[in-house]
This record gives sequence, C-alpha cells and structure tokens, in this order.
Amino acid sequence: MRVRKKVVPPVRPQIVRPSARSWMLRYGLVAAGFALSAWLGHQYGREPAPAGAVGASAHGDGPAQRIEALEQERRELKRQVAELERSLAHANRALASAQAAPAARPAPSRKPVEKASAAVKASSPKSVPALADAASPADSAATALLLEGLGVESLGGGGYRLAFAVRHGGGSDRVVGTIWIAVDGLQDGKPRRLSLRTLSADQRPYVKMGFSERQTVVEELRLPPGFQPRNLLIEVKPYGDDYTGTTRKIPWPL
Repeated sequence: MRVRKKVVPPVRPQIVRPSARSWMLRYGLVAAGFALSAWLGHQYGREPAPAGAVGASAHGDGPAQRIEALEQERRELKRQVAELERSLAHANRALASAQAAPAARPAPSRKPVEKASAAVKASSPKSVPALADAASPADSAATALLLEGLGVESLGGGGYRLAFAVRHGGGSDRVVGTIWIAVDGLQDGKPRRLSLRTLSADQRPYVKMGFSERQTVVEELRLPPGFQPRNLLIEVKPYGDDYTGTTRKIPWPL
C-alpha cells in the first residue's frame, strides 16, 4: 500500500498594517507625555529658589553695584572739572583786565628804579639770593579759607555729630573743592587713622565743598568698637590758585 504524502502549502508572510485606532492610541500617549513634562516644569518653576541660589545671585550683584558707583564718581569728577574750568576762565578774564588797565597809562620812568636796584645789588652780598615779592597780609587774609564753629556732640553707641563752617576772608567768588576728615587714635594699643570713608555710613571719601561766602558742614561719625580717639584732623583743599586751603588738628575730645 502506497503512503500518500501530504503536500503542505508554503507559508507566505503577511504584512500586518496597524489600524487607525492603534495610531490614535500612540498619538494620545505621546501627547500625554508632553503634557506631563510641561506640567512638571511649571510646578518646578513655581517652587522658591533654594537659599544657596539666592545668596549666589545677591553676591553676583556686587560687580554691577561697583560699576554703578564708579560711574557716579566719574560723573561727579567730570562736574567738578567743569566747575574748575569755569573758575579758571573767570580768573583769566580778571587777569587780562588787570594787565590791560596799566597799559593805558604812560609808563613811568625807569631810571630812578634802575639806579636804586643797582645800589641795592652793590651793597648786598653775593651769597644772599634775591627775594620774591611777598603777598601782603591783607591779600593773604582775603584768599585764605577759615574754619570756625567747630564742635563734636556725642550721640551714644560710638556715634558723634561733627559740625563746623568754612568761609573765606572776603569777596563773593565761588569756592569749589573738597574737605577731608580723619580721626587718629589707638586700636588694640596700636596707632590707627580712620578716614571719612570708614567713619561715615555712606562711605564717602570726602565732603564736597562749594560756596560763595560760607558753607556749614554737619557729619555723623561712628567709631568702631574698642577704638580710642586722640585727635581730629580736618583738611580743606580748594581747586585752583585763587584761594589757599587750611588744615586743623584738634585734640579729642574738643
């Protein structure tokens, strides 16, 4: 008996195409993932920053504040230079007027002056140098700046109120310059000088000076703990050559 072999048809691969429902399911999962990520990012942004980050940000503002302070100082120096240029221009005009006035008068005879000068040179020893013309006491008093009404009041807790006035001897020209204040004393038994930058609350290096007749100065000074003051120093520095400054050193307490 013959055995008949069963013929098995070949297996053909079939391509299974996803249905529209499966595509919609995939798109829905992707959209849900994006929505979840956006919600988590929003919740993270609403949380307050940690203390370390806030401190780092506050520390990072230091250079910007320093640049702003330097810019303000540059503008102030530029303004002071402009005032100095105006003062110099006024002085040049006054000097030109003074030089033009004698030119209109006839020049005096120089023969008596020359004879007197020759006699002085003959009688004076050669080792003595010629003396420059000295300003009269009245001119010196008119151009010198003066300090008056100086006083220090204790505010307690190491604070003091310093008050004084600056004026010139005469005239109505405007005086522009700076006033420097310092305190000498002992800190832990060692000599130390405290400038106005250290003594003032706003850390100014000097007091701006600008007046026509008189300027009153009132400053609050705060000494550091353990500091023993000995002397108060005040130096007035006007711009230009029209006025001369002054320096005072007063024992503490006044």
